[in-house]
Amino acid sequence: MRRLRFWSFALVAAIGLAAPLTPASAQARPIQCGPQCQLAWQQQRADALPRTRLYDAPDPLPWGPLGQLIRQETVSVYQVQGIPVTATRIMYHSRTSSGRDIAATAVPLVPPGQPPAGGWPVVVDAHGTSGIGRDCAPSLMRDLYHGDQMLRFVEMGWAVVAPDYAGLGTNGRVEFLTPPPRPATSSARCALRSRPEPAFRTDGCCGAIPKGAAPRSV
Repeated sequence: MRRLRFWSFALVAAIGLAAPLTPASAQARPIQCGPQCQLAWQQQRADALPRTRLYDAPDPLPWGPLGQLIRQETVSVYQVQGIPVTATRIMYHSRTSSGRDIAATAVPLVPPGQPPAGGWPVVVDAHGTSGIGRDCAPSLMRDLYHGDQMLRFVEMGWAVVAPDYAGLGTNGRVEFLTPPPRPATSSARCALRSRPEPAFRTDGCCGAIPKGAAPRSV
C-alpha cells in the first residue's frame, strides 16, 4: 500500500516538475501510467477525504501562543483496517522555520473510556512523506496514513497525536521538510490542552522518518 502510494506521489511530482520545462509549441507526450500506477491512483482516490471548513485558516490569522487551539471538529469518516474510527480534528497555532505564527492541523486519538490516574501517556506520530499538496494531509486520508500503527498504540492505552504539518491540509507554505519540527511538537501541546486535566501525561513519544527528531522537543 505504501509503495503504491509512493508511485502516485512520484508521478504527480514528475508532472509538476516537467511541465514548466516543456515548450508550448512542443507536442505533448502522453503520461505513461501502467497497471501499478493506475492501481495506486484508484487506491488514493478511494482513500481521499474532502477538506472541510476546519482547514481554512482565519485570514488574517490572529496571533496565538504555540499550541493554542483555533478550532476543532469531531468526525466519523476514518476507517483503519476495516475498523471505523471517530476522532477529533484540531487546528492550532504553530510556527514556521522563521518563527512566524501559522495554523496547522492534527488528529488526536485517545483510548475509550476515562483516562487512568495521571492521564494517558502520549505518542506523537510524526508521519513520513505523504506529498506536498494540501490534500496530502494524513488527516484527509480515510486510513490516516499510519492509522494501523496509531491504533496499536491506542489499544495499548496510549493517546496518539498525529500532526499534518503546516501547509498540508491548511493553506500556506508547506513546512514538511523545514526544521525545527514545530508542527509536531505544538500539536502535542494543543492536544494536551484540549481536554481537562489530568487526561494526558508526557512519558514518551515516537516519530517516523523524516520527523523522527520531533518528539525529542515535546
